[in-house]
Formats: sequence, C-alpha cells, structure tokens
Amino acid sequence: MNKKGLIEELSRKTNLTLSESRSAIEGFQNIVIEALKRGDNVNITNFGCFKMVERKGRLIYNPMTGNFDKYNARRTPVFRSGVKLKKEVV
Repeated sequence: MNKKGLIEELSRKTNLTLSESRSAIEGFQNIVIEALKRGDNVNITNFGCFKMVERKGRLIYNPMTGNFDKYNARRTPVFRSGVKLKKEVV
C-alpha cells in the first residue's frame, strides 16, 4: 500500500473526506519528523517506536577500484514494531 492507498483507506474507515485524510496522514508524518529532528522518540503503544540510531563509521571495499573507502558515521531513523503489531502480522 502506498500513501494514496493509505489516504483512501483512512477516508473509508473514518468517514473523513480525502482531503481531511491527506491532512491527517501528512500531519502525522510531520510530527514524527519534527520529533526525530529534536532527538525525541515517538512511541505508539502496541504499534511501535520511531527513533534515531547512530550507525558506526567503517571501511568499505570498492571492487571497481580495489581501494577501501571510509564510510562516515551517521544517524538514521528506524522503526521498531511493537508486540501487538508483531503478533497480528505474523
């Protein structure tokens, strides 16, 4: 399911208009993004947790040149599913 499908499904299940559903989805996305930028985690009970994790820097081998290149450390967002979500899906 893509964003358009999610908006349509939300509209059907909540009796919101498509534009209201789009605003709700985009609002949720913006809230999560802003929270992660501030360094906060977003925990949704029984669903999951959005958080930032630190990836270590490392050397990677480039087979085209035969050289090792440095891959810098970085922070990246991750989603960890909650217990109820895992039970429902698996």
